[in-house]
Amino acid sequence: MNNKLKIIFFADAGVEHTVRWVRYFANAGHEVHIISWNDFSGGSASYRSDDIKSSFYPAKLHIIEGVRPKSKFTYILWVLSLVLTIRKLFKKIQPNLIHSHSVGAYAWIALFLPRVKSVMTPWGTDVLIDMKESSINRFLTLRALRRSTVITVDAKHMEQELVQFGVNQSKVKIIYFGTDTKYYSRSKIDRLRIRKKYDIKDEDVVVISTRTLNPIHDVLLTLKSIPLVLKENNNVKFIIASDGVERSQMEEYVANLNLSDCVIFPGYMTMFEMVAFLSASDIYVSSSKADAGLSASTAEAMSTGLPVIVSDNSDNEFWVKDSGILFQDGDPQGIADGILSLVNNSNLMEKLGNNGRKRISIDNDYETEMSKVNNLYLSIVNKIE
Repeated sequence: MNNKLKIIFFADAGVEHTVRWVRYFANAGHEVHIISWNDFSGGSASYRSDDIKSSFYPAKLHIIEGVRPKSKFTYILWVLSLVLTIRKLFKKIQPNLIHSHSVGAYAWIALFLPRVKSVMTPWGTDVLIDMKESSINRFLTLRALRRSTVITVDAKHMEQELVQFGVNQSKVKIIYFGTDTKYYSRSKIDRLRIRKKYDIKDEDVVVISTRTLNPIHDVLLTLKSIPLVLKENNNVKFIIASDGVERSQMEEYVANLNLSDCVIFPGYMTMFEMVAFLSASDIYVSSSKADAGLSASTAEAMSTGLPVIVSDNSDNEFWVKDSGILFQDGDPQGIADGILSLVNNSNLMEKLGNNGRKRISIDNDYETEMSKVNNLYLSIVNKIE
């Protein structure tokens, strides 16, 4: 049996999910390569490219440099150049297996490569939104998915979506992304440091959102709940972490309502900073319009011991029924009511937070889930046709 594989990951190198998956399999002894054409102009722009490259060690990162052209003709030329470059890398590496993370362009590239055993992992909006809004997207994605050996998803409803698109259910496996519960645990030192830095008093209750500031995650809805909360209790502070295209709009919204004294926008942050800000907080909120399975942000908050308040969609009810509060999509009053119910009941806050950490430790542990993927890889590559 071949226990040491050559694996190529096709994925966005500027996303934390990618780092976690790639490093696990590189550290497990496989020869791992990641091919990415992210130009780092998105949320991770606060990182230097060199910092991102070093974060993947001992995996080998191949970044195909260059910003995507905007004109149609030059874009086609760029795509052709991209395909040729990747084909050369593929021929040089000679992988046993490829794994595409998300089923947009990082999965489509498999259509232009020699056939090899492959795994594809949708991330959520690529199936829930993109495939439904674009016929070209749907055509290319379905071709890539049907060519794959196995598809992994992190929620039952994602499996059902793929089956409705005509994907063979037998090739779909449910494996969660997992959370590093050892890393995502509350730090008293970080709690004191962050609260001191932002002049947060001991009696203040801190509510945090760590979803990207992009339309799909609808953090603006969380902001709309703030005046409703402060009307009843002015000892509540809000941390709106991460970054995105709506950040300036949100900052303007907060300023216009004279809420700047109780709302903090720390921007995009590293994993280390994320743990610190979660530790400094007391309640987590996600007002996302859609997720695949349990979002990494919500899982990290639960692992850190925070009670969570999340929109009632996707698989959220399954994950947070004993560790948080659900509210209806688009309902800022529901968010406010959830926050106030916890602010006014510290025992409930602690109970739900403890339940959440226990749930993640048992059912969504990083090491356990990645071990399942490793076994899947080996079974695929070593299967006798």
